Amino acid sequence: MMLWKRGGFLLESRPMTQKLLKQLDPGLLITLALCSFALWPLLYRPGLPNGDDVLYHVFRASEMDRTWAHGVLMPRWAETFYTGYGAPVFHYYASLTYYLTSILARLGLDAVNGMRALIALGTWMGAAGMYGFTRAYAGKAGGVIAALCYAYSPYILYTEPYSRGAYPEMMAFALFPLVMWSFSRLLRRGGIKAFTLSAVGLGALIITHNLMALVLTGLLAAWVVSYQLSVISFQLKAKSQALTANNQHFRKGLFGLLAVGVGVGLAAYFWLPVVREGNAAHLNNLTGFAGVSELDYRRFFVPLNHLLAHSPRADAGALNGLEHQLNLGVAQWVAAGIGVLSTGYLV
Repeated sequence: MMLWKRGGFLLESRPMTQKLLKQLDPGLLITLALCSFALWPLLYRPGLPNGDDVLYHVFRASEMDRTWAHGVLMPRWAETFYTGYGAPVFHYYASLTYYLTSILARLGLDAVNGMRALIALGTWMGAAGMYGFTRAYAGKAGGVIAALCYAYSPYILYTEPYSRGAYPEMMAFALFPLVMWSFSRLLRRGGIKAFTLSAVGLGALIITHNLMALVLTGLLAAWVVSYQLSVISFQLKAKSQALTANNQHFRKGLFGLLAVGVGVGLAAYFWLPVVREGNAAHLNNLTGFAGVSELDYRRFFVPLNHLLAHSPRADAGALNGLEHQLNLGVAQWVAAGIGVLSTGYLV
């Protein structure tokens, strides 16, 4: 701390570093440090693994970078695809991932290394968002535990970035906790800053991945409604709370739903043409029984007896990846049961 005299007054000066250190959340720093171990596969070898969709996204990232170099920042048509005939890839497929890799390309990274940086960015984003969202309800320790469970879950840790190479879906799962964090702040505190972050974050989520946009936006809207109903119900039961508090929570809930609407509107430049011109593409060739069966969602419903079954002692799927054991696991469904029972007890 430094003190000096100016104009007859004794002034106090604190270094900027001290102010920054006070604003840093140690729980967040611990979370990011512990989640960094998930990036070990990127550190000990170059390149990308031979995942199912890796080449698709690398080609699309390269094409997006090429269009940016020609001054087209939001292309609809991939000119170099299909031996020069082109394809409306960016018209029907959410492209935020490729916008990000194009920004990384401006920093000197090629398409492959841009994807590697995107994996690291997605890991830290998802962990930070889950920590911030959970911290408000379970404290810093609960936030760290939730972030670690999220970042190290098998689907996010291994399947998305390495086995499938589904980078847009990976970024959707990375962005969603941040969106939940911003909406949580909006519902608890209100304010134009939280409203803007929530709306912009949801808009970014929608242009990240088509299917996850539908699922996660619906989940977000349902959470906003259920959160407000639970708060209002608690306030009505508490006789000591004034009616004005209920009105404030009601208004915050309306602002939350309004932020959902604004976020969907911000992404309308993408989803509206897809809805209006969806009949111009034969998407049923991919999702229908007549197309690629692996992409038909109706083939992936798991019977309840298989979902709750024990894992076999000898798991051939862990050895060569050819046999899929689609069971949830004893530890997982026991923990889920405890969570359901505890939720009913709290309500």
